[in-house]
Amino acid sequence: MKKNLLVLIVLIPFLINAQTVISQNLNSSNLASTGEYRMQEVFMSLVNNLDKSLYVNEENVIGSKYFIDSFLLGKVFVNNKASKELFAARYNAYFDVIEVKKENTIEILVKALNISCSIAGKLYVYQKYLPNKSDTGKLGYLKVIHDGEKITLLKQELVKYREPKPAKTSLTSSFPAKFVQYENYYFLDNTKDIALPITKKTIYNAFDDSYDTLMKSFIKKEKVDIDNESDLIKLFAHYDTLVNQLN
Repeated sequence: MKKNLLVLIVLIPFLINAQTVISQNLNSSNLASTGEYRMQEVFMSLVNNLDKSLYVNEENVIGSKYFIDSFLLGKVFVNNKASKELFAARYNAYFDVIEVKKENTIEILVKALNISCSIAGKLYVYQKYLPNKSDTGKLGYLKVIHDGEKITLLKQELVKYREPKPAKTSLTSSFPAKFVQYENYYFLDNTKDIALPITKKTIYNAFDDSYDTLMKSFIKKEKVDIDNESDLIKLFAHYDTLVNQLN
């Protein structure tokens, strides 16, 4: 990603939670002091570090906490430097953690702004973002789906638990407990540090003024659907083309 991941993790009060307190102790100096960071320092216990408030009895729950259930090969990045070894990893979209299988145990990746993970070639970054219709920023994993010259396009894979609903009468249906999957899209101006949600308003404000007319024309001509991932990738790829041509 075209942003600088050599970041001192100094979080404003509304972003601080139990997990990010752990992150504050893992800065670039103690993870890369000799040029070869100690990989064991970026993993921690799965059981002891999950959000206990999210625990549910999964015995009769339909669906999955994962968009992809399988562990796939990937690498861990600290300060943009890749690990030498490959790891079997998967993203748990319900707990918002990256799980890593190590021999007979599963651990999770420490959440820190300078630590990311590629899984089957897809990069997951721990990123500040502003949810749609919210004034409060959050921290979480977002997947890079287009790494642009000026703007990075990101996808949030989110799973929420839906409580079971018993039938109120004999004429209505009951609904079982289930994990429900959602996808949200964000973009990051590579000169800034917080990702913004994709909306019609933010899309038009995303591009430099000098490209405004050309981008609006492209959106209209190509009938770009901002809820369609392929269209979003095409849109930001076109923006990269304009930037490269006119610079």
